[in-house]
Amino acid sequence: MKSMLLLVNTHTSKSDLRAKMVDIIDIFVRGGYEVTVQTSQQSLDVTAIIREKGSRFDVVTVCGGDGTVNEAVNGLMSLDSPPALGYIPTGTTNDFAISLGIPTDVADAAASLVNGREMLLDIGYFNQSRHFGYVAAFGAFSDIPYSTPQNQKNRLGRAAYVLEGVKSLPRIRPVRARFAHKGVEYDEEVILGLVSNSSIVAGFQIMDLSDASLQDGLLEVTLVRNPKTFSDSGELVTTMLTGGIDSAQNAILSLQVGSISFDFDSAIPWTLDGEYGGSAQHVEISIVKKALRIIVNK
Repeated sequence: MKSMLLLVNTHTSKSDLRAKMVDIIDIFVRGGYEVTVQTSQQSLDVTAIIREKGSRFDVVTVCGGDGTVNEAVNGLMSLDSPPALGYIPTGTTNDFAISLGIPTDVADAAASLVNGREMLLDIGYFNQSRHFGYVAAFGAFSDIPYSTPQNQKNRLGRAAYVLEGVKSLPRIRPVRARFAHKGVEYDEEVILGLVSNSSIVAGFQIMDLSDASLQDGLLEVTLVRNPKTFSDSGELVTTMLTGGIDSAQNAILSLQVGSISFDFDSAIPWTLDGEYGGSAQHVEISIVKKALRIIVNK
């Protein structure tokens, strides 16, 4: 039998997770896994557990939201020979799972893991200190995933993000970002910056799914420029909050990069996979190509 470490975030937004946990474990056992279960008790528990025990297992499966996956990624990237990663999404938006085609129903996700295939996955590297699975972000709305109260996310799902977005509108201020790409120097006033390895961030589609690749060694940089008029601002915000930002192309600068460096006038807070990632005035972001194995739906 193959060995699996199953790490469960019990503070997930899906209230029926505990009732289905026996079914999930049964699916894994019938699929040929010897399962060891451990719950996370506080932030960064998943990272610490994987660093301590992860190398003993064939597969480490996490059951939680995108933030839980971020903790798993950082734990796995610290190991010399990391095991494969399995993911059962139980968060609010589950951007990472949707980009990978992993079912958002927990039983279906468990079954697809048992019957799935391994895929090599690019991993982002932020300021040579932390890894991220699908996005590093700054500016307007980027703090919503971790600033939205958990009980509100549990009750309202993605709508909770929309409500928090509306509440944050009066606080939106442009950020001056300086960077270079292919020999061109940029100095832009932006209200939102995304450096992603995903087509979907916080439930919003940022690019055509057919253009997305999670193993091409490239990051997608999306910068939303500061609107010039009040009318432009209202149109952009409405577009972002009701379906995606890919349709507001006049206000968007999109680049594909292997690495990028930003300089700001002051320290700017960043979000990594929906979790607070610290503040920095100079930021360097790169990608580690095909760094981890993840099990996805065939």
